[in-house]
Amino acid sequence: MTLGIRGRLALRVVLLVVPFGVLVAWLVVTLRERADIESTAAAVEQRMDEVARTSCEEHPESWPRRGHNGLRLGRAARGLGRAGWDLVPFDARYTGRTPFPMDLAATLDAGEKVASHRVHDGRRPMDEIAVRMTWRDGPCAVMLVRRPAERGSVAWTRALLVTVPVAAAASLVVLFAVGPLVGRIRKLTSAVEGRTTLAEDRSSDELGELSRAFAESRRALDARLRELELRDDALRTYVASTTHDVMLPITVLAGHLVELERATIADPKLLAKAIAETDYLAALVANMGAAAKLDAGAPHLARHATDLCGLVARVYERHAPLARRRGVELAHAVPDAPLVAHADPTLLEQAVSNLVHNAVRYVQPGGHVALLLERDGAARFVIRVLDDGPGVSDADLARLGERGFRGGDESRTRGVPGSGLGLAIARDVAARHGYALAFSKPEGGGFLATLSGSLREERSKGT
Repeated sequence: MTLGIRGRLALRVVLLVVPFGVLVAWLVVTLRERADIESTAAAVEQRMDEVARTSCEEHPESWPRRGHNGLRLGRAARGLGRAGWDLVPFDARYTGRTPFPMDLAATLDAGEKVASHRVHDGRRPMDEIAVRMTWRDGPCAVMLVRRPAERGSVAWTRALLVTVPVAAAASLVVLFAVGPLVGRIRKLTSAVEGRTTLAEDRSSDELGELSRAFAESRRALDARLRELELRDDALRTYVASTTHDVMLPITVLAGHLVELERATIADPKLLAKAIAETDYLAALVANMGAAAKLDAGAPHLARHATDLCGLVARVYERHAPLARRRGVELAHAVPDAPLVAHADPTLLEQAVSNLVHNAVRYVQPGGHVALLLERDGAARFVIRVLDDGPGVSDADLARLGERGFRGGDESRTRGVPGSGLGLAIARDVAARHGYALAFSKPEGGGFLATLSGSLREERSKGT
């Protein structure tokens, strides 16, 4: 079974508290024994100075004396040991009625006033404590205390009886204290996995910061997913709406080519139809590329300094052959001074091309199309595409530029294939650049498309 956070923390607390408790128990036992030895030595020295010295020096043969003889010596005063303890006198050379422990003699000779050790007599451990008196001569210059020692297991048991409850209490405190934290983590996990709604945590701790970071990432991810869904829907709609327009000219072009192959002499009218379908197909493929770039979003626009005079000239040169083949007169005019805009040159040129291509395709043979570039004031430009074709109705003007809308005026759309993608791209390009695109009917008839926008700001010299 896998331990949760609370279980792991409680286990770690136990693993930390128990060794620490054992160390504390060892220190308690050691310090207690040392304090007991020192208190015993002090009590012996005090009692010998006050009462027992004279008795000891007059009758040393009557010693050792069993029991405490009225002396309150350390644990003997608490009644430890049924046999009590012995107090044995020795002279300065450690001579007495019993042998003196040599290791204690070495410690006293090294300058210590008190020396002690623990021995075993086969039944239980005994403490032997040697105390050098303040006087240096006589038969009682050194006193040796022999007493039963407290068993080590008893001392350790007492210490551990304190350590174990402390460890258990600390573990219980961790289990209850970490409970709310674990609950918050589980809620966050459930929300991140999508099982519940992610509620933003307003607390100021690290978990609150993590929750807010997850919430922010979740919002960004949801927004990105919505954007991708919209693009996917737009792509499916776009593919569905343009598949027919792509296949139709290919089918017509294939039929014309088959007829040309069968014909003994090439039919100029048939060749013109095939070329017209090729032109339309090329324009449609170009618009498909532009639409894909626009659907990718505004951040993908590559804006540069764009020479509008050169752009208009290129659009004119590209459509002049198409106009001649259709019997349409195409003219253009640009100002002498250069006009520069900060724009995506590829998309802007495609937008202007769509306006011109739309005019050339809808104007009847013998008609006219004009492409004009002018400065509008000090900081704006205007591109006008004017034709003398049949125009459009007032009801359709407002909807021109909607993707898939071609208008209901048969005089303008009769015999001309398409789905309205060209004008929709032109309007989208204008909107992405912050330009204005308007459609109108001139007083003399026909159709006018006007694209206007800001010129690039001139930078002062030396900057």
